[in-house]
Amino acid sequence: MSAVRLTIVGCGPWGLMVLDRIIERWRAPEPGIPRLEISVVEPSRPGGGVYRGTPEYLLLNTAAGDIDILGGAATGAAGAYTFLEFLHHREYRVSGVRAPESRDYLPRVWLSDYLEWTYDALVDDLPDGVTVTHVPERVLTMDAQPSGVALALSGGAVLRSDFVFITVGVPPARLDLSLAGPGEPVILAGMGLTAIDAIIELTVGRGGRFEASDASGELVYHRSGAEPVIHQFSRNGFFPLCRPTAPLRDLEGWDATLQVPAAEEGARSVELLTAVLPALMTKMAEAECWDAAEPTECAATAASPRLLHDDIERAPTLHESSEAYEASVRDTLAADLMECSLPVLPPRRRGIESMKLLRDEVRRLCDFDRLAPESHVALLRSVLPLFYRYTVGPPASRGQELLALQRSGVLRHTVGPSPRVERGSAGFRVVSTTLRKPAAVAAELYYDAFLPSPGTGELPGFLADAVRRGQACVRLSAGRPVGIAVDSRFHPKGPEGGVTDNVFYLGGLTEGSRHFNFYIPSPGFRARAYTDADRCVDDVMASLLTEARSA
Repeated sequence: MSAVRLTIVGCGPWGLMVLDRIIERWRAPEPGIPRLEISVVEPSRPGGGVYRGTPEYLLLNTAAGDIDILGGAATGAAGAYTFLEFLHHREYRVSGVRAPESRDYLPRVWLSDYLEWTYDALVDDLPDGVTVTHVPERVLTMDAQPSGVALALSGGAVLRSDFVFITVGVPPARLDLSLAGPGEPVILAGMGLTAIDAIIELTVGRGGRFEASDASGELVYHRSGAEPVIHQFSRNGFFPLCRPTAPLRDLEGWDATLQVPAAEEGARSVELLTAVLPALMTKMAEAECWDAAEPTECAATAASPRLLHDDIERAPTLHESSEAYEASVRDTLAADLMECSLPVLPPRRRGIESMKLLRDEVRRLCDFDRLAPESHVALLRSVLPLFYRYTVGPPASRGQELLALQRSGVLRHTVGPSPRVERGSAGFRVVSTTLRKPAAVAAELYYDAFLPSPGTGELPGFLADAVRRGQACVRLSAGRPVGIAVDSRFHPKGPEGGVTDNVFYLGGLTEGSRHFNFYIPSPGFRARAYTDADRCVDDVMASLLTEARSA
């Protein structure tokens, strides 16, 4: 049998995971499995992805000790390191002084260095019969037929493959922050991680700096004079919870299983509000009350599930004035930071943090069209944003910086949650809808600080082409594009429901079919990304074995 041709398109973290799992399977192939020729199509150096070239003031939102691109897997690659091991081996220094520690939140560009090094470690230790070729080009078009997949490349060649893995990730937010002049008002929509990055770009990125006050110990922001005045808002109106210092402990014997049976793929029958959420809140209450003297009595009044329920159900809160709302944002963030600084998680926060351990159970019940249609809309609109707000926030040090920026007047929250946005010939005007004393802000510049939805206009050209060919389709929820539709084997679905079984999509592009795709693998457990990649490689192996036995 001739060599199998396999192509990975896009080699950031997800592409590296796929490469690792493929190489590992070929270390001890079953009889009859042919040689393997892997092409990695990535315009830049493989591995670094969106982290490459980022300034050092943009930090990771995951602690250094929790990052391992090989996910704790028993990889055969010689000398493979966790992120922290790599930094120690290469003698990186925090602020040029000390070695990085497990709970440090470090520059993203350091992660790029680690991912690029990991790619080199994988390809330097290939098993017999496997080759890897880096193709430093872009894919222009993709045509998948039963006989193989043809990828037209930017250099003019056509790369033909038996199997293709698409791991290009989601497009980043396109914010041209250079347009914002010193002292000018700008409007920033969003209070999540993308918006926080934009704030740091507009302040620290322009020469501002933070310093602890000698008198109070509070962090103080010293302006450079190049900053604009940032008027920020969001639908919810508050920042995500910051990362606590204390790890999630004290749950020995706790069972992170939701007592709800899973439906078949495509059943569209599971009800979010009456089945999934009650089970989720029951487990949160259990986690909150795990060490209580009277767990059952405690669970009946547990605070963490009540917080989730209320945040899903409530309309935006009315505030008296801009000043009252800004004080509420400040006080809420300060209270969160106080909780984050504690050496042991308080029970309520433990219940909230337990949601991280329950994500896979939510996936089990919700992924691949198991939810009823109206429940899927509610999941994407209300529940997933709260999962991210509660469990995927910035480090506490970043929260301290946001408070300092508020105190300095550079960052303002003037119009309250869910304002009305008006666009005119002179720019933008944002008008309060949740303040009893109305307020408005006008500015020439308005930034949507969210990851763009993957409609055909936002997809890489070759994926938009695949959609036009009917070899993939964009999944819609309440009329809004949310991701490429895939089945549980990660094959793209066409508009009529058929699948292309020699192409696999993994990662953020599949959001809406698969959920919770935006994270970096951690050691100590089999991260979902790896089980997904293994499932795809199993399909490749099964196809090759069938072909070998029929030859």
